[in-house]
Amino acid sequence: MEYEIDYMDFDLEKMVNESLLINDDISIVKENISIKNGGAQISRKDWITPFKESYIEKEFYPALKKYLKSEASIWINFSYPKSYNKSHNHSLDFNETFFSGVYYVKVPEESGDLIFPNSGDRISPKEGMIVLFHSSIWHAVEPNLSNDLRISFSFNYYKQ
Repeated sequence: MEYEIDYMDFDLEKMVNESLLINDDISIVKENISIKNGGAQISRKDWITPFKESYIEKEFYPALKKYLKSEASIWINFSYPKSYNKSHNHSLDFNETFFSGVYYVKVPEESGDLIFPNSGDRISPKEGMIVLFHSSIWHAVEPNLSNDLRISFSFNYYKQ
């Protein structure tokens, strides 16, 4: 198996609302926002200052670091209807301790599975699910066929 699945219990309604505030405040990040295949990604470095008192910053991020036993570079994924992610990996140096993951906050039905093309494995995401895998593993996200936004947080970290 190329991945590990777990669940983390957070106030998902707060996370959705704060994520939408970050998304709406594009003026703080528009020069750094990454638009890919119809979706958008906003790095933590772009929201940390204006949203330093948020639930995401004060509760979610510290708990994620504790869970991972590591610092993490993290970003919000906004997967709009019809958006998808092509097959890619996150590894720059294929270091055996470099890992990636995703935490699902809002997952409408038919909003796209996480695919591991080399093994043929697929994960149907659920709210509160966290998926961890080595950063060198190729993965993709199917198109969001719902009429709603999917929100997730992706991250890279060093496993100790």
